[in-house]
Amino acid sequence: MFDLHVLLGIDVPPQRPLLVLNRGGDAVALPIDALPEVVAVGQKISQLPYVPDTLQPYLRGGYLDTDRIWIDVDLDRLFRALGESVGGL
Repeated sequence: MFDLHVLLGIDVPPQRPLLVLNRGGDAVALPIDALPEVVAVGQKISQLPYVPDTLQPYLRGGYLDTDRIWIDVDLDRLFRALGESVGGL
């Protein structure tokens, strides 16, 4: 289980639900702040807002959806790197 709040240095809210991605040995559990929602991403943007250095190598881009920016992160690569950093998972 990875807590991205801790990784990014953000205060951790108490008691959050877990989102489990993938299965078996590839499964990853993430504490989340709210239930996932389906969004239709809009226009791709060329200039991303500030993203912590920890995530920079895993960014694939960003999209503008009315009033929100969605960041596309290569989660497979991110979780593989995190697993390797904590013991070669």
